[in-house]
Order: sequence, then C-alpha cells, then structure tokens
Amino acid sequence: MGFRDLHRFNMALLGKQAWRILQNPQSLLSRIYKGRYHKSSTFLESVCGGGPSYGWRSIQAGKDLLKKGLQVRLGDGKVTKVWSDHWLPVVPPRVVQGNVGVGNIRDLNMHVEELWKPGIREWDEAKLVQLLAPEDVEIVKSIRLSRFANEDVFVWPYTTNTVYTVKSGYWVATHVVEDGERIEPPPGPIEVKKKIWKLQIPPKIQHFLWKTIAGAIPTAERLCSRILNIDPMCQRCCLYEETINHVLFNCQHANSIWRCAGFTQFDRSDISLEDNIRMLFQILEMQSLTEEKRFLPMWMSWMIWKSRNDFLFAHRNVHPQNDVEKGVQAVAEWFIANPSTTIQERRICVTPTSCWEPPSSGWLKCNFDSTYRSSASCMGVGWIIRDDKGQYIESGWAKLPQVDTPLQAEANGFLYVVQRIWSKGMRNVWFEGDSLQLTNVINKWEENTELGNILIDIRHWISLLPLCSLAQVNREKNQAADLLSKCIYDSVDFFMLYASPPQWLFKYLYAPFTI
Repeated sequence: MGFRDLHRFNMALLGKQAWRILQNPQSLLSRIYKGRYHKSSTFLESVCGGGPSYGWRSIQAGKDLLKKGLQVRLGDGKVTKVWSDHWLPVVPPRVVQGNVGVGNIRDLNMHVEELWKPGIREWDEAKLVQLLAPEDVEIVKSIRLSRFANEDVFVWPYTTNTVYTVKSGYWVATHVVEDGERIEPPPGPIEVKKKIWKLQIPPKIQHFLWKTIAGAIPTAERLCSRILNIDPMCQRCCLYEETINHVLFNCQHANSIWRCAGFTQFDRSDISLEDNIRMLFQILEMQSLTEEKRFLPMWMSWMIWKSRNDFLFAHRNVHPQNDVEKGVQAVAEWFIANPSTTIQERRICVTPTSCWEPPSSGWLKCNFDSTYRSSASCMGVGWIIRDDKGQYIESGWAKLPQVDTPLQAEANGFLYVVQRIWSKGMRNVWFEGDSLQLTNVINKWEENTELGNILIDIRHWISLLPLCSLAQVNREKNQAADLLSKCIYDSVDFFMLYASPPQWLFKYLYAPFTI
C-alpha cells in the first residue's frame, strides 16, 4: 500500500483529524473538546488533561505530528509569537534563533508585528539584525508581507495547496523525526523507481520490478540475511549464491531465456543488478525495435522469476523457449487489451494554432511573461497591450526583485502587470500568459504553498478591475511578451515603456492573427 510503518501511518491518519479541528474551530466536535479539555487555551496548546477519553488521547497524538510540520503564514502578525511559533519558511518550519549578543534578555510574548516598521508592513532591518541570528535575518527578509492579508493563518507546507493530507503527514512522520528514529528508505536509486511507476505495464510487473531494485525479492541469499537457516546456493545451477541478480540475469537458465528472447546484453556476470535494470530501460528506448519487443524484457524478468518458483515449489523444469513464448504471448495480449496512441499522433491532436487572437469587442488584451534565472540578481516581466482590433497600445518591461522559483516569478510579473493596468485606468482586460500552473491557481481560487501572500495581493488587485479574465496560451502566441521580458539582461535600465512598438518587435506584433 506504499507505507512501511503502520504506527506512523496511524499517526498520519490521526493528524488529519487534528487538522480538521484546527481548521474548523466552530465545528461541533471542536467545541465539545474545547469545553471539556482546553477552555482557556488553544487547540495547539492543549494537553491530554485528567481522565481523557480514548478519542481525545488519539487526537493529541495526531496533533503532536501536526505540530512538527505546521507553519504560520504571516498576515497582520498580531498573534504569532516571535520566539515560540514556527513561522520561518524552512523545512521543517521552526522558530527563529536569537542573536548571541541578546542572550536571555528577550520578551517571550513579543509578536511578529513588532519586527516591522511602525505603521507599515515592512521588515525593520535594524531590529532584525539586533534580535535575530545572522542566518535567520536573511530568511526573514525573504518573507513577503501583504498589507491586504487579514490575519495569521496556519498552513501545511508539505502540499502544493497548503492542506494537510495523510500522504504528506506520513512523509513528515518518517522524515521529520528525532535522531535515531529515522526509517531508512529501501535501497535502490530513486530515479529508477520513478521510471518503473511510470511504465504502462501491468501493476504486478511494476511491483515486481520495484521489489527487484529495492532488494525485496525473497531469494535464498535475501532470506539468509533475515537469519533463516536455509541453503543460500542457487538450487538450479548449484554454483553460486542465489542473489536477485543471479536469479534474473546470471544463472544459466536465466541466460538461456534471455538468449531465446533475442537479448544477449545480460550475458555478463560482472554487471550489477542496478545496471541490469537500467539496461531494461535502455532497450525500451531502442526505436529500431517494435513496441512489443521493447517492452518484452519487463515481462521476461517476471517470467524468469515465475519459472524459478515453478522449479522450486512445483518441481516443474520448463524449457527456456516455453517461458519465452509465454512472455511474448502475454505482451501481445496486453497491447491488444491496451491499444496505445503513438507520440506523433498525440502531438498532432494537441497542436494549437500559433496565431494571436484579439479579445471580444470593447475589451483589451494584455499578454505578459516573466523571465527567471536562478543565477541572476533580478527577474523580469514583459507585457504588450492591444485592443479588440489588434491595434498596439503599449508594451514594456521591468526588472523586479529576485525570487526563489519560476512560479513565483510568473506570479510577481502578473501582479506587476495588473497594478500597471489599474494605474493606467484600463478596466475591461483579458490577460494571457503561458504559465498553466499560475492560471489554474488563480482561476480555481486555490491556495499555493509556493506563492503564499503573493496570491493575496494578486486577488486584491484583480478585485479592483470590474471585468478581467486570465487565460493560458501556448508560447508561440506569447512570443512578444517573452522577448520583452528578456530585455532586462541586455540593459542597465530598470524599466522601459514603448509608446510605439520597437522595430525588432514588428515581426511578432504584426504577424497574422485570427478574428
């Protein structure tokens, strides 16, 4: 089922109940527990108390897990305590560390808003340097503050939408743990395991391949490592220890099956199990082979293991050619039952038009794009505005403070463009960008861990435009904005506005468009 520690999985399930109580303090269950167990404290500050019920003790266990990963997203900063609440956006979230020079002279009830400049939501750098450890000062300065955020809220930073899930809770339970409690992940390279789960093959073969690379196949050698008193030698060839690599690739019988199937790559005893599995994926990429032939090695590894079990437990010694024929038949039946569309056909189906399309009558269209390079000191945004006839209105670009991710760059660029549109008095505007992720987050009114308070600012400024819309388009339709955004790398200026289009933009501006 994907989990290896039942106790921690149960804790993750209880964490879900604790999350619901935290997010719904007015629910009937929350009010019952508050009246019974923590009248004068918050849910996160609550304890089991005297004579707790089994349900309350269980929820307390889930709350302990929840607190390990919970983070405060700053709003007005009035309730978040500087020295005791986890408000630093690191993994895992934690409290800030004090400056060594401050020592124990600190106000334990100090709230985060006291670290801001008086009357405005901006960090007071002098206070930060005076009170906080140097390594935390830069982290705090990177936290974006929104003057439109109402209150501090708890978020779960281990999911994209900031909402707790059992899966993410289990991850925290197994990774964010005290020293000595950490569960070692099963062996095997992660990238190979990811490739296995992406294969379009029967789940039983996927699971078998995963167990193979993870060293979880019960061969004699593996069973002996679990202190079972059995003969570790291969019962088929009686020459070598029965390791996973030996059974599937090095044993004489396995070699015979691979040769009968037309694959001689595995006839080497000096290649490790990991390299042999990688070779399966190399065969999968050989375009000179038919699709069924490329997938056949996946089935053959399963057939070899099945043949080994038949030999040991059913005492059936089948000729290698028979195993190959069964594997070929199984592959053929799978592709008949699961007809696939070729990559070329799929591309043809989704190929969009590259023509720019004007907005509806009475509307303006603003194409925008952001540029981001992790090694640069700033990011950039470019925009171009046209009316419903395709007539040019303005374009420009601007340098903005550097951010951490491409998605944050897209969001910051969009916020800048919306603010400019509003300041110019434009109201009926159709925005187009090429970031599908940003478009979905904004249009579906979702939360996003990566964006945080940027979303609050975007939604505030969008609300000031009586009629506006955001759509995602392919990059071909957005080339003009993309080129404008990249101008920041060739100029010492911080801002450029073109009242008339520059000559180098003509090719993209006056290309044919559909009406």
